[in-house]
Parts: sequence; structure tokens; C-alpha cells
Amino acid sequence: MAPLVRAADLHVGCMRLAAGGSVGYHQATAPQLFAVVEGSGWIASGEARDREAISAGSAVVWDEGEWHEVGTDGGLVAIVVEGASVGRG
Repeated sequence: MAPLVRAADLHVGCMRLAAGGSVGYHQATAPQLFAVVEGSGWIASGEARDREAISAGSAVVWDEGEWHEVGTDGGLVAIVVEGASVGRG
């Protein structure tokens, strides 16, 4: 994760996952937008942890405290925005 913006209430970063990479199951510490800008992979949320495909041009928002994970077979690049002002609007 390469930080792009760090403010008191907003963090923006660029995440690059190599082929076969993943970010393990964890809770969001704040509302979080995960926007894929290159490549594709999968996301999983909640107790069921059912995987859903995600690809460039797609995004997901996780609420504070929501459990989730991300992975990729072929690699992906995503912009991650975290902060109280991130919402599902």
C-alpha cells in the first residue's frame, strides 16, 4: 500500500497486489472505498465469505467494523479511500 493522502480524517492509498496476492480477512477500521483501477480479483465480506468477482472500473464500500478480504489470481491495482466521509451514496 502506497499512501497518497494522509489527513486527520481521510486516508487515500494505492494498493498493488501481485498475481496470487491477497489481503486477509479483517475488519475495516473506518468506512472504506476499494476501487479497482487495473486488473481483476475477488472480494468477500461478512460471515459467509462468499467470493464475488471485481475488476477494473468496479468498486465496493465496506462499513466501519465490516469483515472483508480481497484476493487476485492475475494481479490488481486499487485505490483505497478510508475515512468517516466515505459512504454508500
